[in-house]
Formats: sequence, C-alpha cells, structure tokens
Amino acid sequence: MAEREVRLYAGDIGDKFPEPSAAAPVLHNTALAQLGMPLIDCVNVTELAQVCAEIERCSFLFALGTIPVRGATGLPVNPLAIF
Repeated sequence: MAEREVRLYAGDIGDKFPEPSAAAPVLHNTALAQLGMPLIDCVNVTELAQVCAEIERCSFLFALGTIPVRGATGLPVNPLAIF
C-alpha cells in the first residue's frame, strides 16, 4: 500500500473484534499504526459502481466529511463521489 501511495482504505476488511489477549488486526496495525492511513469499514459501493457503469467513467473526486470528536477512535462519516 505504501509503495502504491494508497492514502485511504475503504471496504469491508472483515477483521473480527480482537479477543482481550489477542493482537490487533493486521490491517489496523499496518495501515493505522505504521502508515497513518484512515480506514473506512463496512463500505457499500454498489450504487457507486452502478453510476460508474452508467456514465462509463470510473474516476471521481472523493470527499469525506466527518465531525471532529476529540479522543475518538472511530467516527461516522459521509463519503461523497463527485463526478
């Protein structure tokens, strides 16, 4: 991911919640801790894929809105694809 200059991961990473004595999930350890990369979990891109197919275009401006919450470890977001 670092070699390809990935700046954000959005998908359903499928990490299970760690047990109390278990290590953190690999993607979280690598992306968050080592690369400082934000992760968006449980993403549904079905509608985005349909629009891309309809307009025959797969490039767009990605904008992500969130609310600032000090000390939070996760926040709800409002992702937007602007064509």
